[in-house]
Amino acid sequence: MTNQYVHNVAVKMPTNAKSRHLEIYAAAVSALETAGGVETVDRLPSFERLVTVRKLYKQIATETNCHIDTAKKNVAKAMRRARYGEMQKRWGGERPGAGRPKNEAPPE
Repeated sequence: MTNQYVHNVAVKMPTNAKSRHLEIYAAAVSALETAGGVETVDRLPSFERLVTVRKLYKQIATETNCHIDTAKKNVAKAMRRARYGEMQKRWGGERPGAGRPKNEAPPE
C-alpha cells in the first residue's frame, strides 16, 4: 500500500495486483461502452473527443479509487483492444541463426 495525500491526510491507496488491474480494466471497458463505444468516440470532433475521454478518466478514477494515470492507461488499452483486438507481441520467440551453434556429433 502506498500513501497518497488528500487534504494533508495520508490515504492508503491499494496496490495494483493482477485482480485489481482486471477490475480497473473492466471498469474502463464498461465506461467506454456507456460513451457509445470506440467508433462513436473516434467520430467526435477533436475537442469533444478530448472532453469525452477526460470524463472517462475521471469516472474510472472515482469508481475504482485509482490514480488518474492508471485510469488513462486502462482507457487507452480498452480503446486499443476495441480497435484492433488482442495485439500480438513483437518480442520473444525463436530467431533463426541466433545463438551459439549446436555441437554436432563427430563422424564415426
